[in-house]
Amino acid sequence: MGIYDRDYIREEEGRAARIRAATATPAVYTLLLVTGLVVFLEVFGNVRRERSPFFYGCSFSVATFEAGEIWRAVTYPIACQHPMDYLYQLCVLLIFGRPFERRFGAWWFLGTYFGSAAAAALGVWGFTKIGMLAGLDPLDYFNGPATPLLGLLGAVFFTIGRSTTELHLPDPMHFELRWAAIAAALVGLLAVADTFWQPHTRFIAVFGLCAGMAIGKAADLLGERRKPNSERPRWSSRRRDDEPIVVKFPTAKNASKTDDVDDLLEKISKHGLDSLTAEEKERLNAASANRRQKKG
Repeated sequence: MGIYDRDYIREEEGRAARIRAATATPAVYTLLLVTGLVVFLEVFGNVRRERSPFFYGCSFSVATFEAGEIWRAVTYPIACQHPMDYLYQLCVLLIFGRPFERRFGAWWFLGTYFGSAAAAALGVWGFTKIGMLAGLDPLDYFNGPATPLLGLLGAVFFTIGRSTTELHLPDPMHFELRWAAIAAALVGLLAVADTFWQPHTRFIAVFGLCAGMAIGKAADLLGERRKPNSERPRWSSRRRDDEPIVVKFPTAKNASKTDDVDDLLEKISKHGLDSLTAEEKERLNAASANRRQKKG
């Protein structure tokens, strides 16, 4: 292995480390872990089939919000009581949440998720105060991750741009990923639209979707990481550091004679730079210039 091979490996390892640091998604996994723990304790760990004090302490209602418990406006998404709701959250966060966090960072992701939830809760409270949700009982509780997930999908619609993917059918078909986000949002809206006699329960989901769209537009204008396209994380559920690093070593046949200076480097290490002849110094300078040109 020559000196250039070692430099090439070090450059690839450093690049891989930078990619791993830039594409990590700790907020998504932390959110999934916390919500999954709540689901497990509420569904499988509750032998009395009653909601825990933690669950009621996190759920949102207009009455408790007006009583000064304002934290409920951002905590009700983690009070998940149904495994299917958690499955929906798992799919949305892995497919759309991870690329969103990779592109904009954890703070923008958490701000979009909990910000849309808070905006939706404030919307329900405000509409109730002006009498537009007269059928809503102030003691009704709202909980579950559907509302912030719809907000995230609304934000993704604006930030995903015109990125496309290929659907492998008998005839390959290309489509824009933002329409996949809209389809996922429709699934979430249908999931919360099962109470036809109480339509006000759907309002909080619609408010979350609209709030997420507004936050996504702000993220697109203010929070975009100004990087070259080659350095930006792709809109994909697959992490960039999952891709194998292909290291190609120059073969003896393809190696240029001007680049083969191992003998000169060995001579310098033993006898010093002055031991080189004029021809050998010219070879070394040519190899250095060629190396700089390749790096450029």
